[in-house]
Amino acid sequence: MPRTKHAAMVGNERTGSSRSSADQTGEPDYFFRNPECAEKYYNDFSKRKVMLGRKVNVESLSDFEIERLFVKQGWRNLLDMGTEVFPKYVRLFFANLTVGWEAGGLFTVKSMVGGRDIILNEVILGDILGILHVGIRAYEFKTWPVCKGFDYGEALVYLLGNGVAEDAPRKIHDNQLSVRSRLLHLICTHNLIPRGGHREEVTFMDVFVIERLLKERKFNLPYIMLKHMEAACDSKKNLPYGFLFTQIFRYFGVALSSRERDTLTKCEQFDTTVLTRMGYRRTSRNTWVPKHQDSNEDDGVAVAEAEDEPEGEEVDAEAMEFDVDAEAMEFDVDADLAADPLIIPSSTRYPDPPSSSDTRFTAFEARMLAMHEAQNKFIQDNFTSMQEEQRQFFAEMRIFMARFPPP
Repeated sequence: MPRTKHAAMVGNERTGSSRSSADQTGEPDYFFRNPECAEKYYNDFSKRKVMLGRKVNVESLSDFEIERLFVKQGWRNLLDMGTEVFPKYVRLFFANLTVGWEAGGLFTVKSMVGGRDIILNEVILGDILGILHVGIRAYEFKTWPVCKGFDYGEALVYLLGNGVAEDAPRKIHDNQLSVRSRLLHLICTHNLIPRGGHREEVTFMDVFVIERLLKERKFNLPYIMLKHMEAACDSKKNLPYGFLFTQIFRYFGVALSSRERDTLTKCEQFDTTVLTRMGYRRTSRNTWVPKHQDSNEDDGVAVAEAEDEPEGEEVDAEAMEFDVDAEAMEFDVDADLAADPLIIPSSTRYPDPPSSSDTRFTAFEARMLAMHEAQNKFIQDNFTSMQEEQRQFFAEMRIFMARFPPP
């Protein structure tokens, strides 16, 4: 039965049952914006899974230069997001969540946890996580992002390594990607734009993020995260950014109860073991190819895949699922890799996009960059001129008012 009679705190007024929730369920009192938020929490958000995120083992994946791509974006801190999570506080955050736009044009997410108001925009979130909040803004799932410097068709050609933009398919699957792009796709779907369930489909936003990373073009990740929080709240999907919310709560001084804390000492991470489970093997020349594909580079001896990997589905599933909640709410650490059949890569190996594949776009990008810089200069010059005219106007008004004061 839904627990809708729990006390809801609105300011200093208590609504609902006269008995505290601690008396009824043994749980501490929670603070809600209004009774509707309390009802949403107990009927909906308290039952949702919290997606944690994963550590990226940059040493194990040094061949793919993942660390360099993240450093270029200013995201070094996101490679290791910690091991502590407070699932109930995350659910409370989403139950109390409201969104809007500030006067300065910043998208803002507001909530309340443990009686503390939490206000996030791209600047604040970037400062909390220690990542940059610059670059183009984009967030779309029903269609591809439309923004300066990004063309969806050209991005697909770049990722697939062949064809022309007009012939590129509008939807692709991860087994059509090169091994490096597939690895970035996994990181994207677990850490950057987390989602549960099956991850074989490469969404419009996945294409955008992977292409921007590979081309080292900056984009505004804090903005994407805030919009993804809004989307998760409006849907019935899993709740993202479990580890990152721990940093947010501490920044705003939320009193985090150790009783609600879960510290994962056996947390799943991205390393070469993930590649072997995806169906790849390392050749004698340290390149990764599908296991069933012959390679002239290979001496016939693949790297040992499972010496340090637990054998059997039961052990693998146990390593990837953690019961962290008194309500038996399991985290979606890696349900897709634990329960789904092995993903067999495409028989055609698409190479990592070489630098030469960019040559046909270089001139176009240079023109676009020049136009963008010229436009920015034009706007800045006009803005400076307007500021100067405004200063002169107010100076003249002060002189006029001094000479002719009002009666």
